Amino acid sequence: MTTSSNDRPMAGPPRITGADVARLAGVSKTAVSQVFSGNGRISAETSRRVMAAAAELGYAPAHAARSLRTGRTGLLSMIIPQADNPYYMEIFAGGQAIAAERGYSLDLVAVENPEAMRRTLGLLGSGIADGVVITDEGDIAELAAEVRALRRRGVAVSVAQDFSPDPEVPAVRVDVEQGARLAVRHLVQLGHRRIAHVSNRRELVRQAARPEEIVDGRFRGYQDALAEAGIAYDPALVYGTDVSARGGAAAAAAVTARPGPACTAVFAFNDLVAMGLLHGLAMMDVRVPTDLSVVGFDGIDLTEFSVPSLTTVSHPRHELGRRAVALLCDQLDGKPVAERDCVLAPSLVVRGSTGAPA
Repeated sequence: MTTSSNDRPMAGPPRITGADVARLAGVSKTAVSQVFSGNGRISAETSRRVMAAAAELGYAPAHAARSLRTGRTGLLSMIIPQADNPYYMEIFAGGQAIAAERGYSLDLVAVENPEAMRRTLGLLGSGIADGVVITDEGDIAELAAEVRALRRRGVAVSVAQDFSPDPEVPAVRVDVEQGARLAVRHLVQLGHRRIAHVSNRRELVRQAARPEEIVDGRFRGYQDALAEAGIAYDPALVYGTDVSARGGAAAAAAVTARPGPACTAVFAFNDLVAMGLLHGLAMMDVRVPTDLSVVGFDGIDLTEFSVPSLTTVSHPRHELGRRAVALLCDQLDGKPVAERDCVLAPSLVVRGSTGAPA
């Protein structure tokens, strides 16, 4: 404790309370409490004013006290597979915004592999978080036991960008199959017939293990659009790589070095792979789109600034994050979950990386 020269306690800065926030926001103390607890019916405008006043005053709710009173921490977690992919950062930003509006805090946890995912879910189930968003593609079906364990412990769970492994767990995802069809149809309409697909190496390994079932939605959409255009599927035009810019740059060499008739267009698994392709092709003096057209997937903000700017299949990343976190908040606040499987529609954004074949 700080004291003066005559050993009397010195007054520190006054503690900011919910009443101070209420006065600045022009609302009742009850409204402030409801905004930060997530309980009650609060309008979006009231929530916005309360959050703005709290930020201006530097107010934070006493999570420890609330945890003792309600048995909750007020903390949510979003698990992502790649911390270095801007795509997931855009999803997180949307989730963080709705969490703040509903009176929760959202943190981000990156996991590198399925085993790390299981360890993380076990840790989060120990009471650290009130709710967990699991964001991944293709691997969540294998986590059904861990998801059920979380729910038994009272932790809310939602899934982003994949199907739910449990009928009681809501999910929000993008129709990636339709997105792939949009990409390939665009290339076909430009006149391309030799269209390569640079895919996720992990997905291709999984596909090889289950040849009777096409697991990856992008791969299904790619094949469907080819068949729709009367183009025979050629497995030699499918390449596996790491889903990163480095993976895309490495794939550029493989795509251009293959024997036989050259492909004239590439549909990439995601935007990072596509941007890596652009870089790798430029290093080999392959002109885009004159020599080779490239389409990405996800619509991340960076694609607007690549050279050339990237044609991509976009979808509402912020909305994906918002809805996934809102599903958690609804469960925690005792509100009915309107949709168990929410599907967001993709759209094609045509830019400078695609053109007619030479």
